[in-house]
Formats: sequence, C-alpha cells, structure tokens
Amino acid sequence: MLFEEGSFKGTIEDLSRRVNLNTLLNNQGVVDTQRRAQVERLFELLEIEPVLVEPILDWLDPDDESRSNISAENHDYLSLAQPYPCANGPLDTPGQLTLIKGFTSKNVYGTDKKRGLAELVTAYPDESNNRGRININTADYMVLMSLNEDLTESLAKEILKYRESNTFEAPEELRDKFGLDPELFNNIFGLISVKSSHFIVRIEGLFRQARIVVTAIIKRDDKGISLIYYKTG
Repeated sequence: MLFEEGSFKGTIEDLSRRVNLNTLLNNQGVVDTQRRAQVERLFELLEIEPVLVEPILDWLDPDDESRSNISAENHDYLSLAQPYPCANGPLDTPGQLTLIKGFTSKNVYGTDKKRGLAELVTAYPDESNNRGRININTADYMVLMSLNEDLTESLAKEILKYRESNTFEAPEELRDKFGLDPELFNNIFGLISVKSSHFIVRIEGLFRQARIVVTAIIKRDDKGISLIYYKTG
C-alpha cells in the first residue's frame, strides 16, 4: 500500500527458466533437431500433441510451403473468416501461439486444472551466445525434464530441492552434484546455463475501482538495463 485507496504489486520472472520457441530454427533457418526434441518432450508433459511443433515451424520459417497436412502457411491464414498473415518469422510473445493452427486458449494459457504452454515458453533471449539456454538455477521442473528423456521427474525435483539453499555457479556442477551419467550431461550441456539476461516484469496498480496492468520485457547486460517490450492492459 503506497497511498490511501490505492496500491501497487509486481513480479519479476527470469525468462531463461523457460523454453525459447524461436530456437526451433537455428541462425541459418534450419530446424534444430535437439531443440525440436526438447519442445516435443515439453508438449508431451503438458499433454499437448507433439506434432503441433509442425505448425510452429511453419509460422517461424520464411517460406510458404507447409510441412505437413496438419500445418499451415500464409495462404491458409489469409483464407480464414477473420484473416491475418503468417508471421514467417520469430515469435514476439507466447500469446501469439493462439494465432497458430492447432493451438487454443486452453493449451496455451491452461485451465484451472491444467498448466498451459505460455507459462513455460518464451521468445527471449535472442543473443547467439546464449540463445535459448535454460538457466538451471531457475528452470521449472517440467522445463528441466524437457532437456532429455533421461532427466526424470524425481531428478528434476531433486534439483529444485537443492536450489532452495544452493546456487549452481557453473553447468558442470549439475553433473558433479547429482552424479549425472556423462552421456546425459554431454547431451544437455549445450542447452543449459547458469546465467540470465532477459526478464518479464508485471506490475499491477489499483486505485479505488480502477486497475491497470503493465507487462514489460527487460534485458540486463554489461551496459545496464534496457526495455525490449512493453504493453498495458
């Protein structure tokens, strides 16, 4: 409470705790098979059909050729009753998933009984040197499990328990602290990090009957903090 009849509250969330869908394509526009497998595992954990990765890929790639009969391209979206173009480029926010064929508000935002995709995926960070790496200090247990089929739920929850009073200073500590099989660790090493650069900030302001919500994406680096994305409502 900052003043009579009004208040502010807010949260800051690390976006490197989520899976970056834009990394499904590498910098050359080619499907990254390891990232694809990771997203498909996450879909399975959320009880979403893994084949729905296909329409995401067509939304991201620059061409107008559908990958399969369950996918869609620009001509498909423009033929809808309420037409709009296919991005043929990267996502800006997870909410854009509702524009992609096969996705609904239920599988994107979840329900009272089921988690949605939007809380576990992101479109940031976009730097090539840390693009899409999962911060093992902050990642949700489902995101940890998505890294590899051999990273079990029990192991993921052990990692979360360890984090309650410890911080990973280097990715190798994950292997050393939990005795990970060398092959498993080598497979996930290129997908993990212990650092974060992008965060989502949500602020809610209340005054009497009025309410406003501000959402922003900020970037933190050696130059300071910069604003990447901003919306109200």
